[in-house]
Amino acid sequence: MNAESSLKIGLYLQGSPSECLCGGFDRAMGAVRDSDIDLLVLPEFSHVPFEDDFHKADLLEKQDMDAIYEKTLEFSRNLGRAVIICNNDRKGMIVCIWANAFAREGETRCKRYIKHTMTGWSACQLDDYPAYAEEAFAPILFKGHKIGMTACFDCNHAVFSRKYGLNGADILINCTGGDVEKDKWYKYNKIRAMENSCFSFVTMGHLWQKNGSKSGNYVFGFTPTGKEMVPVLLNGNDRGRRNFPDGVYVYDTALDDGDFEVDPSARQQEKTSKNKDVSISADGIMDFYMKGQEVKAGLRVFQVNGVDLVMCLIEGDAILKPESVLKLLYARELADIPNKKYLIINRWNTVDRDFYEKQLSLILKVHTMQNFCAVILTSDNMVKCFQATDCKNAQVIPAVAGELGLDLNRMGGPETIWKNRTYGVKGTLETYMKKAWRKNVEWLVESL
Repeated sequence: MNAESSLKIGLYLQGSPSECLCGGFDRAMGAVRDSDIDLLVLPEFSHVPFEDDFHKADLLEKQDMDAIYEKTLEFSRNLGRAVIICNNDRKGMIVCIWANAFAREGETRCKRYIKHTMTGWSACQLDDYPAYAEEAFAPILFKGHKIGMTACFDCNHAVFSRKYGLNGADILINCTGGDVEKDKWYKYNKIRAMENSCFSFVTMGHLWQKNGSKSGNYVFGFTPTGKEMVPVLLNGNDRGRRNFPDGVYVYDTALDDGDFEVDPSARQQEKTSKNKDVSISADGIMDFYMKGQEVKAGLRVFQVNGVDLVMCLIEGDAILKPESVLKLLYARELADIPNKKYLIINRWNTVDRDFYEKQLSLILKVHTMQNFCAVILTSDNMVKCFQATDCKNAQVIPAVAGELGLDLNRMGGPETIWKNRTYGVKGTLETYMKKAWRKNVEWLVESL
């Protein structure tokens, strides 16, 4: 990392509205003022003194955006350090805002990032999205570091973080609302660090689950090798839980030791699919691939059980670069092919067991999860098969009598992601996904 110094980054684990109103927020901010941290990060739906101004504004209007910038700069000035906050405007557009009232020449004073996914109003709806994206994904400049910020579910999609990574970001920060599955957020943010060789941090706010129970919320920090970092709690006593309401968790980038760690799920138990619509010989994976009709280099389509099985071939360590996969999954040559299902094949000569357990295992699982498809690793010494579950976790599929059985219903790929869907979470905005947003995501993939 080419930076003049390490950074101390404080992640605010926002408490419930009642906890904030009872002084939790003010006490936490008092601790921040008395600290030596460089940056304070608040979650999605940040509780700040001017949050009502957010909800009344139209942040596509320059006058309203400038007014929120000024309020956030005032907040930064009051705390004595740079800040990231995140909230929604009156249209439901969710915006992360960077403000540094103490910016020096060449540093970023203010910047915004508009959420793309699971939102009432997406950046993908902008008429001039390419122009917006080129500006939005230019990293924030701060004390010799380059920082990228995303909002909540955008960390589930490699394209957004990768755009920052290819632009030289050495720190990624995600502001999440809460009420998300801990294991998913662990895996996604760990991989965002590994595939971009940068630090990755995420903090959350308090939400309530649909059944009325209190949601879990937590913080994460990962080094550029994907090793989970251990923070110091600035205030309170969490006893190692890392979910102390209104806690400020401080991560110091100077503590990166450069080591890798074993993926906790590297030896995940194998489980056969209930439905086995297509079977592939574990010893004949490349023979199966060659049955398909070539669409372009590394991309073949094979008709099986009434569907068009799109097979993406990724050679060796190219799998570490998400654009290698995305440019095949979203290839223009596939546009007119109906009823597509997706399989990624990662071919190696041999795979080092240590490398598999520390890096490759999780990389393949996350490709399975984020792209809602099947992934097969094939090599001289190792064959592994992964399939997305209905809730987009990763299932490890064993070979039974030498055959890998796949469920085509769980291989929907981009068509599963980019379709019209509506969600509601108690106490928050309704959130959406829309098929039409895919057009600008495809442009972003092509730009990588």
